[in-house]
Amino acid sequence: MTLTPTHVAELRASVTRSLRSLGGGVDLGVPYILYLPADGLFCLHAYGSPQAKHASAAVLGACLVSERAEPGFIRRVLDTSLDCELVLRDHDTRAAHIQAERDRRDQSLAQSAEAEEARWAARRSALIDPRLVELD
Repeated sequence: MTLTPTHVAELRASVTRSLRSLGGGVDLGVPYILYLPADGLFCLHAYGSPQAKHASAAVLGACLVSERAEPGFIRRVLDTSLDCELVLRDHDTRAAHIQAERDRRDQSLAQSAEAEEARWAARRSALIDPRLVELD
């Protein structure tokens, strides 16, 4: 099974205070899946604590397979600072996208700073009374 951005969004939505209150569980040293009969859901347990719940064990299984292939995958999938589609891309694509975002942000900040400086320069020049300036 291949994870989709919809699966990622569902996994992120399942991370709640009640999920974290399930306790540490058994730390086997590797991620595993538990069935929670009270919820009728499966729970992904990794890094020593419950991480996410989902109705499909196949979705959580895909997370386990991806975690084995790329350690840290589960943390990245649950990281809400990254786009749901972007987290499923390969490392090089993610790095290029993040760098492009930084470049756009830096360019926007530079343009904002230039515009602000121009506004202040115009304001300062408007406040100068030419009759009070001695040119001699």
